[in-house]
Order: sequence, then C-alpha cells, then structure tokens
Amino acid sequence: MDVHVVDTVEDAMTEVARLQPHIVLLDLNLPGSGAEETLKRIPELQEKSPDAKIVAMTGYPPGYLQEEAAKYGADFTSKMDMDSEKKILTMLLHMIRNSRNSMEQNMRLIEAALETPKK
Repeated sequence: MDVHVVDTVEDAMTEVARLQPHIVLLDLNLPGSGAEETLKRIPELQEKSPDAKIVAMTGYPPGYLQEEAAKYGADFTSKMDMDSEKKILTMLLHMIRNSRNSMEQNMRLIEAALETPKK
C-alpha cells in the first residue's frame, strides 16, 4: 500500500487521476480552496477514480458539513481533531502492515475508525 500526500485540491485532482487510489482522505480546507469549493470538487474526484472511497475530513463541528459532503458524494465524513487524526493514522498504519487485506476489509477498518458511515 502506498500513501501519497498533496497540498492543494488541484494537486489532488492530478494525483487521483494518475494513481487511481482506493481511498482518498480529503481535507476540506486545503490551501487555496475553502470547504464549499472542495466539496463541489468531489464528483470530479470520483470521475477521475470511480472506485475510490472518499473520506471528507473537516475541523468543523459534527453535522456542519456532513450532509453537504454526502450530497456531493463523499463516502464518509470525519471531524478532524487530535483524536480523529490519531485514529486515522492508526488505521492507515494497520492497513499498510496488512496490505493483503481486501478492499472490503480496509473499508471496514475505515468505518470503524471514523464511526461516521455515509447515510
């Protein structure tokens, strides 16, 4: 399993098209793009990598952008704080260590770590 990090929404678009990832952890407040603009780009991400599961991450209070994220096609949303960052990093480390997991097993790990499945 490879992990790639980008700094902007534009870089995310390029890398998602190039890499065809299984999972995209998308910070809704990337430099140069506000949350609303980033949300509106989720369908474009899905078009570039139809099999990718998109996790929209935000520092906003729970519920604030979750409906919007689901409306635009995010598979999951997560409030980003120190606890959730630790959960996500732990989950990614586990997935990397067990890279023979199926996509279904990895998605169960994400659901458990985020505890906010798409409605």
